[in-house]
Amino acid sequence: MVQKIFQWDWEDLEVQLSRTFSPAAPVERSDFFYGRRPIMRRLMDAANQAGQHAIIYGERGVGKTSLTNVLSSYLRPFTSETIASARVNCYGETTYTQIWNSLFDQVGLPSASEYHALTLNDVFRTLREEDSRKLILIVDEFDRIQDPDIDVLFADTVKTLSDFSLDTTLIFVGVADDVDDLISEHESINRSLVQIHLPRMTVDELGDIVNFGIEKVGMEVSAEAVSQICSISLGLPNYAHALGLAAGRAAIDRRSRSIETGDVAEAIRSLTLESQQTVIRAFDLATASPRRQNFYFQVLLA
Repeated sequence: MVQKIFQWDWEDLEVQLSRTFSPAAPVERSDFFYGRRPIMRRLMDAANQAGQHAIIYGERGVGKTSLTNVLSSYLRPFTSETIASARVNCYGETTYTQIWNSLFDQVGLPSASEYHALTLNDVFRTLREEDSRKLILIVDEFDRIQDPDIDVLFADTVKTLSDFSLDTTLIFVGVADDVDDLISEHESINRSLVQIHLPRMTVDELGDIVNFGIEKVGMEVSAEAVSQICSISLGLPNYAHALGLAAGRAAIDRRSRSIETGDVAEAIRSLTLESQQTVIRAFDLATASPRRQNFYFQVLLA
């Protein structure tokens, strides 16, 4: 009976690991979000101040979407207002009307029919009538939209919402060019659009992801193993999540709750095998040429 009570459930531990580390998807819960405190503070300031909006920009994979996902959870303890948050992911063909219809649907505001193009006046009128909640509306992947008028439309929207100090915060997620494009359409929105650059994570922040994640599931990890994971991750949180998950599984496979450097080596090997076909395809594309004689292969080796 005693043996049964203290017998470690390895399958359950592996399930907990996969729930804690999410290399393929943004973080959704604040208790799984680590680091970025100064940046989160700036974003919270923008959300708390009337007439302020924000644009978060940086290279792909640094955690921009995760940051916006947990913003509402960070804000709620510091305000008596009811907060409603919504996010829309944009694509090449996404329109201004589709963005606002999606956001309005998520927060329970009336949206337009699919045959009616929303104007700035429609958006302003709908948001002005909402006076019982604070709205945080996130436009993700803003840089993917191909509509040449989208920058003008949203620059005008930001200016109007700021001029009337509506209790709505717009947050754009994109790349550096989006900042220039939006501001170039309305220089005056520069004071109401907080520009937040999200760089790669520091070693300490990556270490927090690994240490807290492993601790959360009741495992241990050596300082050397954490150091290796942080070094290999190159500041990208999804790499730290992937290596933390794979290293934990490697330890479980040898029936141990302690992750060592050997488990990190096994994690690298398994992740390399999983991505091998992608690497091969990228190599083929990099060395392809219509010319019979080329030196692309030699250049890549150099």
